[in-house]
Amino acid sequence: MTSVHIITDRLAPEMVHFLNDTYNIVATEMELLLATHEAWKKAEDSYKDLLPSEWNSNSTSVAKKRTNSVESKDLNLAIHRGSVFQLNEKDKMHIGPDIPSPILNCSASDILGDSICAIISLDYNSMLTVCERLSGKLLPKTLQQFIWTDKLLKADTKVDKFERITILKREARVKFGRTVEHRIAELKIRSATRSPISGLIENAVVEKYEKTPCMHSFATNKQMISETSKTLNVLYVFSGMYEPYLIYWLFPLQMAFKQIMPTAEHPYELAMYLHFLHQNLFPSWTEIFAMAEWMMSLLEREDTEFFTHLQQYFRKNFAVEPKDSSRKRESSRTVHSHRQI
Repeated sequence: MTSVHIITDRLAPEMVHFLNDTYNIVATEMELLLATHEAWKKAEDSYKDLLPSEWNSNSTSVAKKRTNSVESKDLNLAIHRGSVFQLNEKDKMHIGPDIPSPILNCSASDILGDSICAIISLDYNSMLTVCERLSGKLLPKTLQQFIWTDKLLKADTKVDKFERITILKREARVKFGRTVEHRIAELKIRSATRSPISGLIENAVVEKYEKTPCMHSFATNKQMISETSKTLNVLYVFSGMYEPYLIYWLFPLQMAFKQIMPTAEHPYELAMYLHFLHQNLFPSWTEIFAMAEWMMSLLEREDTEFFTHLQQYFRKNFAVEPKDSSRKRESSRTVHSHRQI
């Protein structure tokens, strides 16, 4: 919504009055809607503060903690709002306040995202339409999280693609939580966030954040470093898997599911999502090498100078076993040739 400037000498007084009343109605209804949404978010956030050990609790507790009405102070703010339009000599008439450019995440964008999420939940076939229409666009936080969750949870071939996300997520959390609890007992550790290789993980996380340009701005963010380390520790406890490249795979999940006030269970949830990403969605190493081979052949044709630079850099900084390299190159070519066919 942007500010609207109208010259009064072009409009009848009745039309000016109508526009002012219309703006007041819309603004008041939007404030009421935002206040309702904020009240609902407060109640939902209290549920998110549950510890991982409480993941198996009855899901009806969420409904019990949601408020049925808007808090009085929020309602008063919405209803008793002052005049939103101004008159002055310079602009003649100015309907509505000057609204600054929207930030990436705000209550208004989240409400729009929630609306689209509700549509997809009722008609899953609309997911493809939404993704096509919004391809390349900045998504509201709620919609971004919904799409991520949907793709991660439904990547498993055993999962019903038309099942509701809330049900799939609850089942996945319960299963993941039970496995982690069992593994904690097996490893005889106090917490999944402090695995037997926690020191190795923490050192690798600090090193990657310091040396990776796109992550460097977070290198001094203690919350981000701690969250990354805890998540990878939880994943190791769950599946016994750890590789330094998982730090890069985890990063976009952290951006999508970022919390202003982190909860104790958040690293567990991120670890669960990272497990699904690694197990069901991410391409195999053979496919990755095939894509790299294809890209290098394209560079060799289109940008010889850059291709030569990369070749020289790789020879100088990386040592690869000849047998292993030839085997991977051969398998990647096989994959690439199948794709071309």
